[in-house]
This record gives sequence, C-alpha cells and structure tokens, in this order.
Amino acid sequence: YMRGDKTLRELYQIQHHVMMAHAHLTNYLHQTKPGKLMGGMLAHAQVYPATCKPRDVFCAQQLDEFFNQNLLRAFAGEGYSPEVMHFVAREGFSEIYREEDLALMATVKVDYLAFSYYASRTLDSDPVPPGTPVNNYMLFGDKPNSWLKATEWNWQIDPLGLRTLLNVLWDRYQKPLFIVENGLGA
Repeated sequence: YMRGDKTLRELYQIQHHVMMAHAHLTNYLHQTKPGKLMGGMLAHAQVYPATCKPRDVFCAQQLDEFFNQNLLRAFAGEGYSPEVMHFVAREGFSEIYREEDLALMATVKVDYLAFSYYASRTLDSDPVPPGTPVNNYMLFGDKPNSWLKATEWNWQIDPLGLRTLLNVLWDRYQKPLFIVENGLGA
C-alpha cells in the first residue's frame, strides 16, 4: 500500500519515467533483435458523456485524451498528446520532460497495441468544479450508466464498448491489437 500525497506532479513524473523505460527497451529490442516484436499496454478507460450536453461531451473527450490517447500516441511514435503537454507546461511540470526524452519518445514505434478492458464509466460534468485537473474529473463526476448492468463492484458491463474500442484503435493506429486483460469484476 502506497502512502503519501500522490500529487499530480508525481503522477506525471512516474508516467514519464515508465514511458522512458518503455522507449529505451523498445529501441533496444528493435536494434538488437531484428524481427522481434514489441508492444505497448494500456489499461483502457472507456468513458461516456452522461448526456449530449456539450460540457459532458467535452469533458469525456478530455478524459480520453489524457487517460488513453496520450499513451497510445506515444506508443505509435507520435510523442505525447499536445493537449497533455500544454497542461504539463501550464502546471509547471515541464522540467520532468527533458528535450532528449521527448526526442526519443518521437522515435518509438511499437509493433502492436495491447490493452485491458473491463468496464466503461460515465461522466456527468455538472459536479466537476471549475479548474479541476482532467485527471480528477471522475472523483466528482462518476455516474452510473442507467443503460448498462453493473456487477456488485459497480463495474458497468459493456461489451459494445469493447467492440467500439477495437474499431477506434484499429482505425486510428492500424496496428495489431491484443486484449491482455478482460473480464468481469465481481
């Protein structure tokens, strides 16, 4: 069990260090073992807007960018999400990301994408206080989806969400896809 403040700065620092290890390992594997394949794994967070209200839709899109697309872009050799990097600069976290690190991230391309998918969640933007960092939206706006059944752990059972995810990932990244983890939380 981890104790401490668990600050946003620490979250971004840990994520970047993990991604740098991934980048170095991917390049090492591709250089030393031609023909061997390397992938990137994401614990995918499928989040729907609670309504068609523009703020719900916008906040759900932001969550997808910060939770999912940021790392998927990095795995695909596009570097980190420009939206995430803008937030990093605004928050004063830029020193975490050295120029040589960002240059390396832009060269890394995985051979396949792997992900876990267990459930989807729904975001109601009304309870999210203005100025809340995107990473914390679900602390305030997590809402049960009345269209989906849930387990006793309140994991929303959403097989159509998995199908949607497969289609979106293939269309966007054109890489083989592997579901590493999937199941029913109960």
